[in-house]
Amino acid sequence: LESMTSVTREAYQDISRSIMDLRTPLSQTGLRRTLREYVEQFSQRTGMTCHFEGHRGSAAVLPPDAEVQLIRIVQEALANVKKHAPGAEVWLEVEASDREVRVEVRDDGTGFDPASIAPSGRFGLQTMRERAESVGGNVLIESRPGAGTRVEITIPVEGVKAS
Repeated sequence: LESMTSVTREAYQDISRSIMDLRTPLSQTGLRRTLREYVEQFSQRTGMTCHFEGHRGSAAVLPPDAEVQLIRIVQEALANVKKHAPGAEVWLEVEASDREVRVEVRDDGTGFDPASIAPSGRFGLQTMRERAESVGGNVLIESRPGAGTRVEITIPVEGVKAS
C-alpha cells in the first residue's frame, strides 16, 4: 500500500508539472527564452547538468501552433532523458535560419537501439514525430547503446501547415 501511495504521489506530481508546462506564456517570452527557462527548470527539478545554446542567427518566427508543438517535442525528449538515462548530461541547441528552426536535444546517457523498438513500442517517440509532421517538420532520432541519444527537430518557417 505504501508503494502504491508513493507511485500515485509521483504520478500526480508529474501530471501537475505537465499541466503547468502547458501554460507556457510563449507569446510573452519568445521561443529561445522559453526553451532556456524550461531547460533551467528541468535541470533544477532533476539535478541533471544541462547546457543551453541559442544561436543568434535569423529572427525567424514560427506560427504560434508550430512553436507550441516544438516546445512539446522538447519536453518529451527531456522527459525521455529523465526516464531512460537518469544522471546523464544534456545539451539543447536552438538554431534559426530564414528557412527553418532547428532544435537539437542530446544526452550522454545509456542510449538504445532504435531498430529494436517496435513502431508502437514507444508512444513518446511516435508522438514527437506526429507533432512535428503536424506543422510540416520532422524529427530525427539517433542513438546507440552506450553512446547517448540525439533528437533533432526541424520546423520550416514558411509553408507550415495550419493545425
